[in-house]
Amino acid sequence: MKIDATDRLAEELIDVLAVTPTGDDEFVGSGVSSDLTIGTGRLFGGLLAAQALASAQACTPADRPAVSFHCRFLRPGAESSPVHYRVSRDMDGRTLTHRRIVAYQGGRPILTASAAFQSVDTGPHHQPVMPETDSPEAIWETLAAQLRSGNALPHGLRNYVNSTLPVQAAVVDPAILDCTEPRVDKFLVWIRFPAPLGRAPITQQAILTYLSDMVPFRPVDRRHGLCPIRGEVVEASLDHAIWFHDDVRTDEWMLFSAESDWSGRGRGLGQANVFSRDGRLLATIAQEGVFRLPAERAINTAGQPLEMQT
Repeated sequence: MKIDATDRLAEELIDVLAVTPTGDDEFVGSGVSSDLTIGTGRLFGGLLAAQALASAQACTPADRPAVSFHCRFLRPGAESSPVHYRVSRDMDGRTLTHRRIVAYQGGRPILTASAAFQSVDTGPHHQPVMPETDSPEAIWETLAAQLRSGNALPHGLRNYVNSTLPVQAAVVDPAILDCTEPRVDKFLVWIRFPAPLGRAPITQQAILTYLSDMVPFRPVDRRHGLCPIRGEVVEASLDHAIWFHDDVRTDEWMLFSAESDWSGRGRGLGQANVFSRDGRLLATIAQEGVFRLPAERAINTAGQPLEMQT
């Protein structure tokens, strides 16, 4: 993907995130074009989750925005094929609504999900303080200038930027993506969708769900100085959860602050807080996934990874 095609591809992505009714509480989401591919042939988990949420939203009163969305990835999906979604209306209460969603491709389930919706309410409030960083505009313009100039970017940063386009992702400390030493500091990245969107919570929450798969697992591999792009570790999403805390504007810069407290037994867990530009906590994301060394790596008796075999 090229950075000068960001606006056009953003409009295309909006169309892809929408789902089309095919029956009672049944929908279909389209596959992606070659311009939007992430290069693996597998359907991007954020896209699959966003279409699942959009299907549940279509079966829910518009005055009840989502407050949480949980999904489990069962099988990899194919980028070029449509996905069918079936929604179950589990509960409609006085203020709360619950929906279950199953995504199918080729007749087999590839994702199961649940979503909770609630009419807007009030109550006591507390939240963490947003980390301080340079402005997202300055970080993004520096990166964009490097991309347009054709200068080679470090391997990890180049792959991250290419895989997140057409979304604008401005990593606060780009060196963290190529560091081969363990890093325990937070992974901070400003993200926004580069096309104007309406204020409808349905659209904004679906876009945030798409974006939510770009960040939370990065601090897992950073804790060990491993890079999946270099083939040093095997990663795949298993469970994914989002809690929506406040009104979201994904076409404005949001700061994702991610960290990881645990990995082991072939799995890793990452979490991310999402802040608005003015410091409001918009959402919390958690993701567990496969996290293990590839077959060609070995573990010595001291528990330290040996060098890659060539």
